[in-house]
Amino acid sequence: MSRRRAAAAIAITVTVLAVAAGAVTAYPRYRALERTVVEKFSGRPWAVPARVYADSFVVYPGMRLTATDLLARLRRLGYREVSGPVRIRGDVRRDVGGRAIELFLRAFPYPLRCSRSRTPASTSTAP
Repeated sequence: MSRRRAAAAIAITVTVLAVAAGAVTAYPRYRALERTVVEKFSGRPWAVPARVYADSFVVYPGMRLTATDLLARLRRLGYREVSGPVRIRGDVRRDVGGRAIELFLRAFPYPLRCSRSRTPASTSTAP
């Protein structure tokens, strides 16, 4: 074997041994960290009762949504059904035919900006 081939073989052998030694040394640490993470995140994650205060609900054209379902969801969110015009935040009104809903949206934070309450927003629903 030439000197060049012998040097290349030695370099490859040293590299393989170094990688194997690193893997053997790192594996127990990896397992210890994995056990710590599993222990921390298993079971009950919160020391105090958690409550979800918001959930997004997107309404878009063509969505199969009945007026009854939408009004029930809005009532759960604290909107009030009114028979007259929509005037204050949280008011919602269904038209006589039940095909459109008009509501006064509340203010809510977007991730990058705050949205003021606005009126009226209306949507048409399936019968």
